[in-house]
Amino acid sequence: MTNLQSELRNLPGSAEAYPAQDGPFGVIGLGEGALAAELLQSLVDRRLTREGTQFVLTSTEWEASAEDYMRLAEVSGAKALRFGGGELDKLAGLVERGVTATYHFAQRVAYATGHADEAQEAERLLAGVRDRCVPEVQEGNPARDLAWSLWTRTPLLLAPDQDAFLVWAWQLALARVGKSLSVPVERDALYILTGAFEARHESGDNRVALILGEEDDEMAIAREVLQTRVDEVIFVPYPEGVGGYSGGLATWYFALWVAFYLAERYGVSPEDASPLREVIASLESANDSGARLN
Repeated sequence: MTNLQSELRNLPGSAEAYPAQDGPFGVIGLGEGALAAELLQSLVDRRLTREGTQFVLTSTEWEASAEDYMRLAEVSGAKALRFGGGELDKLAGLVERGVTATYHFAQRVAYATGHADEAQEAERLLAGVRDRCVPEVQEGNPARDLAWSLWTRTPLLLAPDQDAFLVWAWQLALARVGKSLSVPVERDALYILTGAFEARHESGDNRVALILGEEDDEMAIAREVLQTRVDEVIFVPYPEGVGGYSGGLATWYFALWVAFYLAERYGVSPEDASPLREVIASLESANDSGARLN
């Protein structure tokens, strides 16, 4: 069993609840905290706040910038709480680096902003995804089946505007874990899809498109357009049809399982690639040097 497989198995229910804080709230994310901050916009309607509580979610290489946001919040009159990596005495809570950090960032802030119901619903949905996607499920494993559909293909990723987090989440999961390229269609999907294949119709050959989250009117039209341009269009709904924060986190988790099986199918490790580790080490070293100079 790989380290990542063990992490995925044990992820549901592993979040640490953080005591509820005073609002209003702001959430800003840097590095590995950025994806979680995007998801949390479904619970918190502002990035920065001058009162209440400001949450700063960051990985170690962004420590200097994180400190700038902390000082800005405090000068403005807000209480500043930082989760992530860095000097422990400056953190309200440690979040270890890794592909599952998004879950720990998001759930901690969900509890801290008084959204315990949404956090607990997310845990229920994640547990359901895990039970359907673990390797012991040989028949009807949705993550393994979807990974087979993506094998040797470069998928297009689409979602309704209000679910744009899903496109980012899936692109990152497929690249970081599945070691595979995908093409996000994040804005003006109908303008892009109706023109993108006109000059070279063959560019749609052996291509698959994923519609993520919810199929609204725009995505329904996008499906009709794509069915005449690519080989296959696959709808990936929210688990149990539950959207919002809880469904978004569960769909991100499902993406990690799909990417895990895709890496397995290609015969590559789902763990972080050595180039990524080298880049992160370089960024952390530069951050340390800058901190010493300051």
